[in-house]
Amino acid sequence: MRLFFIPFLLCLNSLMLSAQGFQVVFPGLNGAELIDSVASRYRPLTVLDYANARDTLYAKVLAIDDDSLRCIYSGHTLYLDPTQDPTQYIFQGGGTNGMNTEHAYPQAKGAADGNARSDMHHLYPTRVAVNEARGNSPYTDIPDAQTQKWFIGNQLYTSIPATNIDAYSEQRSDAFEPRESVKGDLARSVFYFYTMYQAQANLADPNYFELQRNTLCQWAQQDPADSVELRKTWRIAPYQEGKPNPFVIDCTLANRCWCPDVPPNCLVQTSSPENSFAEEILIWPNPAKDWVQFESKNGQLVSLQIFDLLGIKMGASQTPSVKGEISVQFLPKGYYWVEVLHLSGRRSMQPLIIQ
Repeated sequence: MRLFFIPFLLCLNSLMLSAQGFQVVFPGLNGAELIDSVASRYRPLTVLDYANARDTLYAKVLAIDDDSLRCIYSGHTLYLDPTQDPTQYIFQGGGTNGMNTEHAYPQAKGAADGNARSDMHHLYPTRVAVNEARGNSPYTDIPDAQTQKWFIGNQLYTSIPATNIDAYSEQRSDAFEPRESVKGDLARSVFYFYTMYQAQANLADPNYFELQRNTLCQWAQQDPADSVELRKTWRIAPYQEGKPNPFVIDCTLANRCWCPDVPPNCLVQTSSPENSFAEEILIWPNPAKDWVQFESKNGQLVSLQIFDLLGIKMGASQTPSVKGEISVQFLPKGYYWVEVLHLSGRRSMQPLIIQ
């Protein structure tokens, strides 16, 4: 097979912004006018009922890649049997390793009923014990010396971890701090909820959002949306009138709506930091027309799968190999994802344009 490389014609960051479906929402607007406009356009009038929302989130949004669900706070992972009722299966009777549904904006603070309760853009699977520990506490950064409980996987600790401290979520009686890698995700969920359901939230507690706003602004800036988060919001959108979370698709929106003192961070990550090995794989040409070719630079066997923005698989390499190609002649023009799988289980997501 003849190998050749076609470089990107645009700078990498610009290509990422285009290929990943990011877009600027109401350019030129700021503050209250922007908030009202965002709520008017992106608030879904129709969402799934709570039972169907949870089942759909688990089975059709989060677990379609590897049949697994991960606790947003601790990273605890459960296999989701596709033949079982998703919500009941992962609950495991409320046992030690069971998971239920976390509302990033708590039910007692405005998400108790109506669309606010089942809007999937702020729902997450969470290990039961960690969900209970968070309760209705606001998000904040807790000094390590003040932390009472540390959560990782299915474990609870009451003393400061000696290693890998960023992978732990922390709890104090009046506050909760998620692990570092998901702080931005949760901040964007809270911004979304308060923008869409502000009246309902203020009726429940008029001070709750403002109590954590500055912290959330910092988290959104420090942990910008990555390809996994973007894919999730576009998978949810078809079940909610085609509307994604605008704070995920526009890296400037948090700054223009709620965080005027915190500059936006548009340095897009194309894969989860925990599973990234994109730098080890060459994929070309990009944009592509007939074929996508790939090569593992370190000689390791890899497999490729191509997904559309909704997460539907559109093509794949046949067997793991060091190099190969996938036909894309049958794909419509547009934006796609290439998921690279290593035999060890490592994976990364890279944007792909079909022209």
